[in-house]
Amino acid sequence: MLSVIRELFQQNVFSCTECRTSRNNTNFFNPYCEANPRHQSSRPQIDIFNRQNFFLDYISSRYNVKIMVIGEAPGLDGCGFSGIAFTSEYNAVSDLELPNYHRTFINFQREDSAEFLYDVFCDVADVLDVDLKSFCSQLYLTNASLCVPLNDRGTGVIGPSTIMKNNCKKFLKEQIEAIQPEYILTLGAKSFNAVVRIMDVAGSNNIRLKDIPSLCDCIERDLSYRAGTTLIIPELHPSSNTNLNEKSKRLYPELKSRIKRKLLGIFNE
Repeated sequence: MLSVIRELFQQNVFSCTECRTSRNNTNFFNPYCEANPRHQSSRPQIDIFNRQNFFLDYISSRYNVKIMVIGEAPGLDGCGFSGIAFTSEYNAVSDLELPNYHRTFINFQREDSAEFLYDVFCDVADVLDVDLKSFCSQLYLTNASLCVPLNDRGTGVIGPSTIMKNNCKKFLKEQIEAIQPEYILTLGAKSFNAVVRIMDVAGSNNIRLKDIPSLCDCIERDLSYRAGTTLIIPELHPSSNTNLNEKSKRLYPELKSRIKRKLLGIFNE
C-alpha cells in the first residue's frame, strides 16, 4: 500500500507546479522541489534532494500503519526542512533513526509542533512499553495541503489558500485510499474539514454536512465520526498560533493529555 504513496510523491508531488500555474496569489513553496526561503543554503538542489530522500525513507519505515495523522499544511522548520509532516530534522534523525541526509552534527533543526507531537508519542510509547521508533512506525503523518503557505514577506506560515486546498485534495484522497487506516486523527479545523469532505462523513452518517459541529464543538462533546471502516477523530492543531478563538484557547491547554488519551485508547483496544 505504501508503494502507491511512494509512486504518488515521486511522479506527482515532487514535481507539482499546479498552484504556480493556477493564479494563486498566495506565496508558498513546494518543499520537495523548491528552496526553503528561511533556510537558504549554497546548495538548494541538494537540500531538495535530501528532503525527498527523508520522505522516501520515512515511507519505507512505516509498518502496519494503524493511524493517519493529518495536519493542515507544512511549516518552514518542520516538513519544509525535513520533508516529513510534523517531523523536524531532529525527530527524523534522532527519534526515527533515518539517515542524516543534511549531514548536521550539532544544532539539529527543531520545530514546535513536531516537538509537541513527538513528546506525546514518546509518552504513549513509554506507557505501551515499546520503543519510540517502533511505535511511530504504526503512524503515518501527512498534511491536507502539501506546499508551505507563506505570508507576503515569505517569513512566516499562514493558512493554505482555497486553490492550494483544492489542488492537494486529490493527493490526500490517494494517500487515504492507499493506507485505508483504521483511524484518522485530524489536527486543525482545515484538516478536519478536508477529511470530512473526502471521506463523505455526512453521507456515511446519514446527516447533512452543515449539521456536523465545528471542530471545537466536536472536541467538547468528544465526538468522532465513522466513514466506512475508518474512525475520524478531530483535534486542535498543536501550534498555539492557529488556535486563536475563545473556544480553542480554552481547549488548547489539555491538548497533549487528550491526544495521549485517545492514542492509548486506540492501542489498548
